[in-house]
Amino acid sequence: MKSIQLLLLISCTIFIACNQSLDESREADVTNQNSESNQKTIHTDDTFDNAVCEAYHHKRDSLNRIKYDLFTQKVLNPALQNPKLTPNNKRFLLALQKELQLDFKTKYQRSTLDHILYPVFDLKHTALGIFGNEYNDCKKTKNNTTECDILNLEYQLLSKTKGFFENVTVNEDKLVNYPLVFKEVMKNKTNQIYLYSDKNQSAATIDNFNYYQGNCLIYYHYSITAQNLTANEHPLFASQYPLDLIFEKAPAIDEQLKDELWECNDCTFKYEPETIFASLRGVDNLYFTYKDTFNPDKQFDFPERALMMTIDETTKVYLWLQDLDLLGCMCL
Repeated sequence: MKSIQLLLLISCTIFIACNQSLDESREADVTNQNSESNQKTIHTDDTFDNAVCEAYHHKRDSLNRIKYDLFTQKVLNPALQNPKLTPNNKRFLLALQKELQLDFKTKYQRSTLDHILYPVFDLKHTALGIFGNEYNDCKKTKNNTTECDILNLEYQLLSKTKGFFENVTVNEDKLVNYPLVFKEVMKNKTNQIYLYSDKNQSAATIDNFNYYQGNCLIYYHYSITAQNLTANEHPLFASQYPLDLIFEKAPAIDEQLKDELWECNDCTFKYEPETIFASLRGVDNLYFTYKDTFNPDKQFDFPERALMMTIDETTKVYLWLQDLDLLGCMCL
């Protein structure tokens, strides 16, 4: 029997009806007690031990309930005592601490750009950009049915846009630009951001807001223009915060991540490797990771960006995680 690797997913993506991405399905029953997942669980090995998965989920969810304390004890407090901690990274850690205190509804009623980290992807038919997913607040009714409301600020603004609902079918599988939504989201914000690749930090600008709804995929897209990005770099995430990163590999930890019980996750057909690419200067036990082929023609089913905290050799806690469901779990 495989040893249980505890991987806690703090940040998540949520779907309407059955459009739920992998990372949200790992967190919803803890963060949002009223949410209900309609997603099917599909495994490549029908004989996989359900008891192992039950124990995996239970222990992961137990960690999830104490994620704020774990971060404060294992990362923040030691970092504040570290003379190598930079002012930029201190500001970010304190902002992250506040982010971890937010309840599910408060966290996801905001826009994608109100979070402290933004996932960046470069897909085959989509310009380089910041991607956002829809988040639901679901509740049981007296008739034992489930009603869901989409929380995102972007959706609230889209729903007030003339012709949005009438043109959903016409605009299917198209990336549609909504300048008025962009104007509203960007109120009191600067369009200047910091872009982080697997090798470097550069400046970038947020140019516009787009909405995509395909047959099995929905996302928000903020196109960005990167400055001084070289051909051998892969953009991974962005932020309003300037971060002092150490770009380094950690193959030993990458190897430990291979023990994750990915067979226990919903809608997972195959293993997709995760790679550490950076850490924060003056901060221990905190790593930025990605899952990506960087080949638009042979992309993973679930390309991913994450900020992972290590507790020990077998316990990892994700403080931020965003993926894209390119497999189309909402259709399964």
